[in-house]
Amino acid sequence: MESRVVRKRYNSGVEESRNAACSCGSGRKYKKCCLKKRIIRSSDEFPVVGCAVNDDWEKHGLANILVARRLKSGSLIVGGYLADTACLGLKNTFCHADVLPGKFDNEMFPSHYPERKPLSIGIDLVKEIVLGAIDYAAKLGFDPAPGFEISRYVLGSGERVRGGNVRFGGMNGKPFFVAGPNDDGPAIVRKLMQRLGKDGFDFMMPAPR
Repeated sequence: MESRVVRKRYNSGVEESRNAACSCGSGRKYKKCCLKKRIIRSSDEFPVVGCAVNDDWEKHGLANILVARRLKSGSLIVGGYLADTACLGLKNTFCHADVLPGKFDNEMFPSHYPERKPLSIGIDLVKEIVLGAIDYAAKLGFDPAPGFEISRYVLGSGERVRGGNVRFGGMNGKPFFVAGPNDDGPAIVRKLMQRLGKDGFDFMMPAPR
């Protein structure tokens, strides 16, 4: 029922079959292509039913966040965000629509937080973390991860509350880059060096093997 409602709303009154080729020209079925993107873009219409973050995000400056909104059908819109508040901003993101609650509870949520129980937080703090990290990183020359152009809708369109609850940068106020397994550490250090000078930031690189 929910998918039919969304389908009509986003096609100017012309109903597009879920199993027909998508009108965007991708060659994929509509239900596998633009339908779910259109549902995600309508996230504001559906209530937030939960937000979670790893319990040590403030200590390490790396927030692993999940946001869930409930469709009228009972299935979920889910957005995921990996935010580096100390330097790089939004390092990774994804979003899905029509996620069954059982799959979310039994597969997606446990795999996202495999080692410890996360904290439950509100959507305002989620926005403060994610959007604040993006703004901070932009000043250093880093763009948010690909995919944010669609996953941003799961956060909602309301204004970000600047509550002062999040520290950006390292403990001493400088950007603090900690190289992860998928980061091009030397390139990032060079970029920071060009923008801030050798004393303008701190970094930690893995020891050579």
